[in-house]
Amino acid sequence: MRELPIGFPGHYRRLIEADTLRSIKESATSLLRCTGEKIEEIKYRVKGKKKLDS
Repeated sequence: MRELPIGFPGHYRRLIEADTLRSIKESATSLLRCTGEKIEEIKYRVKGKKKLDS
């Protein structure tokens, strides 16, 4: 099962619908930030599982 970061669909939609360079930059930054946070969360969970398995 794939997990999407909270707010990902909204950030993605705003990026697709952006009409100015500034709005593209702001939308892309928000999208990258929420994706990065989700990656860190997953890495933390995986790291915890590895410790339990060891």
